[in-house]
Amino acid sequence: MKEENKELFKALVKAYDDGTFKEVINNMLKESDDKDSLMALISTLSGIDSVIDINFVDILEKKIKNYKSGKVVNKIVSCPEGCKSENKERSCSASCPFNAIFYDADEKNIKIAEDACIDCGICVEACPENTILDKVEFLPLLNKLRSGDKVIAAIAPAIAGQFGDKAALGRLRTSLKKLGFFDMVEVAFFADMLTLKE
Repeated sequence: MKEENKELFKALVKAYDDGTFKEVINNMLKESDDKDSLMALISTLSGIDSVIDINFVDILEKKIKNYKSGKVVNKIVSCPEGCKSENKERSCSASCPFNAIFYDADEKNIKIAEDACIDCGICVEACPENTILDKVEFLPLLNKLRSGDKVIAAIAPAIAGQFGDKAALGRLRTSLKKLGFFDMVEVAFFADMLTLKE
């Protein structure tokens, strides 16, 4: 997540958690000079594809509750003309190792070829205008944890070294269970199971 979006994300999570989500977002939209861009940004930070609609908050809440996984990297608004570098190449397309980002001359804007994009997020970091972002799927997860469904955290083996020496895998499992997860499994376990099965 880009640094400039962290405070907005924290406000959205707090509002969702304390039941003031609708009120907080409506107040943000009232104060905004660019409501469409703000709706697109809030959608992405809420973990869903961009929604720009007069019934924005109602649609947003419904999509969070009925979350369907999809592409993580999204182009949320049109790029300003000034984001080209001196050599007339855009930093997002220059950063993409898969040539998934291209300029559409008809629409005069940058597009992401979904079949070529692998959601690596390099373009998100390279985009100076905050127009390409990765969806933060935290609110759909929070909603899922609250629903009572059995949610299992699938963690990468690298997690063992990410929280210091005292964070053993057993302690992480206990912590995740206290947060509401049913259990925790390491994704490498599934690779081992597949190998055994084959």
